[in-house]
Amino acid sequence: MPESKKKSVALVIGTSHEYQRHQDKVEAFEQIRVILEERIREIVADKKIDMIAEEAGNDKEVWTALKEREKKDSEILGALIEGTEIVSEPTQTIAKIVADERHITHIDIRPPKAGEMKVSERDAAMSEKIISSLGSATRVLVIVGQDHQPGVAKFLENAGFTVAKESLPAVSEQAQANDSPEVGKL
Repeated sequence: MPESKKKSVALVIGTSHEYQRHQDKVEAFEQIRVILEERIREIVADKKIDMIAEEAGNDKEVWTALKEREKKDSEILGALIEGTEIVSEPTQTIAKIVADERHITHIDIRPPKAGEMKVSERDAAMSEKIISSLGSATRVLVIVGQDHQPGVAKFLENAGFTVAKESLPAVSEQAQANDSPEVGKL
């Protein structure tokens, strides 16, 4: 009797990109990053995640873009708002750090030239990368920008995944962070 292929499961988290890495010193954002990190660790352990697929971008490219934006902001404002400084060197995403600690696969699903693509095109490209990178993984944590969560979830569902969705931070946490000065996003 042929062995049936186990169905893949994906939890698709939508978030704001500024929360994915410790890229600045905005206190409210750091508080949300702590919550995000705790939730990622909980999901990886409880759901026995064997792959994290994240819309992250190259660490150095993200940092360089943030530093360029910081420079422009300081030129426009004459100075930076205290506490909004970008860190002094590129930093990995929180999910990548957790994946490395847990010895599970982490893939960056951000497509090349993502900024030139429509949201639906990016959703399709990211979903295709997840599917093509699965290997033996069957339990995937997907972390994307909030705008991509519905589209990526739908693509994966259409590909036969069992999909759940979650947004981080929760609405109340997001509202608190919105009271803080905004820093460059990627």
